[in-house]
Parts: sequence; C-alpha cells; structure tokens
Amino acid sequence: MPRFYGYFAAALPSQHSDDRTVYIILLEKVPGRDLRAIVPPDVARNVCAKHRGAIIGAAYRLHFDILAHGVNQQDMQPRNVILRPQKHVSLSESGTRFCDTKECLLALEVDCDELHMVMVDFEMVEFEEPDSSFSEPAVQRTHIDQVKSTYLERWLDNAMV
Repeated sequence: MPRFYGYFAAALPSQHSDDRTVYIILLEKVPGRDLRAIVPPDVARNVCAKHRGAIIGAAYRLHFDILAHGVNQQDMQPRNVILRPQKHVSLSESGTRFCDTKECLLALEVDCDELHMVMVDFEMVEFEEPDSSFSEPAVQRTHIDQVKSTYLERWLDNAMV
C-alpha cells in the first residue's frame, strides 16, 4: 500500500453554488501503471492464459494481504491496482519473451514470475478484525483458487475492467 501523508478538505468556488468542498488524500507516488492501462479493455482477450492467470493471481494475493490487516477492499478493479515496474524487463534492450503465445500483448513486457502490485484506491472498504492467516501462502492459495474459479469469467467478460 502507498504511504499515507495526509487528508485535507478545501472549499473551492463553484459555478452553481457558493462553494463546494473537495476532499484530498495525499499518498506517496507509486511508480508503475494500472492494470487497465497495461491491458486496455478492447484488447484484453489478446492476453495469454499464463499472463492472465499470473496477473489475476497477484491481484488476489494483494487483496488477501490487505485483508489480513482487517481491510476488506470492495473495489478490486484493474484501475485500482498498480503493477510496479520490473527492473529486469526492458523493451528496448532484452527482447526476452515471457510466454510462448505469439499474439500475447504482454509477451515482451511482463514477467509472470516477478509481479509486484500495489492497491491505490481505498474508497470502498469495510474494516474487519485482522486475520493473519490470510497472509499464509497455503491459505491464500486455497482462497485464490476458489475466487479465481468464480470470478475469472467475470473479469474476462468485463475485459478486465
């Protein structure tokens, strides 16, 4: 999660009323791109199963890591998840393919084995008692397998948006 620097409210002039209050949360800048930018909705079907599974699995691991601390993220949309840059991946230099699917949009751009994601939008959350068992890899795998089988098709139908 990005570092939290503060919460501010400011009254700004408005054309339609006296003033309007704008609320601002100041977070650390997280390098990377959101999943919606990496896999635009109109081409999401051109991502191979290996990349799709790795990205969805990493997003769910992130969700369960956050849940272990008592924060139940209710808006796990790709626009809210940032994929940090992979230092060993350089489009201009390597030419390394990270999958065997010729048509895969991410074949040269994303190493499935080195995904580091950050959740950046906590507008829709529920707070619960922390449950550290969600941090354990075996427990996460069980939950992720259950959730992936249920929600994978929904993500595909919505073009990962």
